[in-house]
Amino acid sequence: MRTRIDEVPVYEAMASTVDAVHYNRIHIALTRLGSPLRYNLPRLRGLEILLDAHLWVVVDARSGDLPIVAWSDFEVAQRDGIDRPIACRLRLYHAQGGIITTSALDQVGEALERDLARRGQRSGSGLVRQL
Repeated sequence: MRTRIDEVPVYEAMASTVDAVHYNRIHIALTRLGSPLRYNLPRLRGLEILLDAHLWVVVDARSGDLPIVAWSDFEVAQRDGIDRPIACRLRLYHAQGGIITTSALDQVGEALERDLARRGQRSGSGLVRQL
């Protein structure tokens, strides 16, 4: 996945975690729907999320995909159960980037559930029926 995250100065970078529900759902969707994936985040006007196995980036689509927040360096090898949070690196490219992280992950989770449901696939939250 090609992004501009290395071209834009990082406002703040920190160690963080991703909830298992979000990580598992995205991992399953990437496996079953293909990679990379790109989704609009309708409740975050103008923002979209790009996903692949190693990097998730929320970008401002109206500003040439300027990164807002990115998750990377997922430490799945140290994970001691599929219900445990995954350590990762969180990079903020905007002072308010941290405010949107939960909403972005919730919205992409909803979109992935819909796409998996259309294909009759299983997701991290159980059996999804074909619509």
